[in-house]
Amino acid sequence: MRITGGDNILAGIDGRICILSPTLRHAIRLHSQYHGGGKGLPALARDISEGSLTGALAILSLFDDRPDLAETILREGVWKHQTALTLFVLALMGHDPSEPPKSAPKGSAKPKGGAKTQSIEDYLSDLYKIGTGWLGWTPDVTLGATVAQIIVAYEGKMDMLRAIHGSGDSAPQEEPTGPWDRNVRSIFAGIGTVKAETSDGADHVA
Repeated sequence: MRITGGDNILAGIDGRICILSPTLRHAIRLHSQYHGGGKGLPALARDISEGSLTGALAILSLFDDRPDLAETILREGVWKHQTALTLFVLALMGHDPSEPPKSAPKGSAKPKGGAKTQSIEDYLSDLYKIGTGWLGWTPDVTLGATVAQIIVAYEGKMDMLRAIHGSGDSAPQEEPTGPWDRNVRSIFAGIGTVKAETSDGADHVA
């Protein structure tokens, strides 16, 4: 998981730059409130991949409060924003498109009945617990951090504890497993996303 420019994604709407920040607060809000083509972040991901105005509006309205936003998006074309919105949803679910999914650590036990994926609810809850518990952040700071920032900060905390105490069994060895099964990943399989960095480190889409 990389940290680049605070992990913000830029979308251009009618000549204005809209900064999409994939914070834990936005992940929890969208997962609990989105009811477009289903419920939660998987439904939002699917709707974005299909060029849904409802999905685009659910995200962009978090960062742009103009009253004619829906009309503006329709006039410009929903597909214009698909790459930025795709990157945003992927970031909310803890997936870096530039990196392959992580495999389980060597020697780790496999769960009975086949591999299981962590639910999105548990994943987001674990991130909140890590921020307010292991990292000692306030609830507001935790909710305002991006998913990538929480994961990387947690990895740093674990590295520090291992350096001080050694690699014992008392501390968790891996960050929470993202809710990425084959079905969720396949939603974006046909969408090409390109991310380029500017001199200020902010992520742009092309």
